[in-house]
Amino acid sequence: MFILDHFWIAERFFEGEFVKYNNNFGFLSREKNDLNKIGNSFSVYTFIKSELQYLICDIQGVDCCFTDPAVCTMNSKF
Repeated sequence: MFILDHFWIAERFFEGEFVKYNNNFGFLSREKNDLNKIGNSFSVYTFIKSELQYLICDIQGVDCCFTDPAVCTMNSKF
């Protein structure tokens, strides 16, 4: 049996202003720009396309690079 006794996680560094468009606690950015519209529209799209079963939210990132989304569901099945 192979056991690792240490772990590390790395993410790509994005240079620029980090912006949060929405989160999984009900926050929605009210900014009037295209990236905000895309991020929030994507969350709505995932909810409708999944027949109200899943919602991808916690949309955030730098410029057009969105990172670290969360998948929310009522039934915990993927």
